[in-house]
Amino acid sequence: MISTTADLDRFFSGLLGGKLLSPGTLSAMRETVATGTIFDYGLGLQRFTLPCGETATGHGGRLLGYLTYSLCTDDGRVATLGYSPYLRGATEAEVAGILSAALCS
Repeated sequence: MISTTADLDRFFSGLLGGKLLSPGTLSAMRETVATGTIFDYGLGLQRFTLPCGETATGHGGRLLGYLTYSLCTDDGRVATLGYSPYLRGATEAEVAGILSAALCS
């Protein structure tokens, strides 16, 4: 996928704000199960519970040296994190810390 951070923020704001899918479909996507990592996973969505207690929903991905997470909180705050190039590999704690700095009140 090729996109800009502004487009990803706009997409997740629209998706999670109920502007793109029916309420039932979005509700089904938001149902998640534990994965044993820093996020729970549902039907195409990841839910992060940040160290500050806030939750954020979105999706991440990595490919060929790049890592991206694009997330939205329930009150509409958005953040897109991109590592490029992703050579060393960030720890889960580092990713959670960066997302917390961006999304925690």
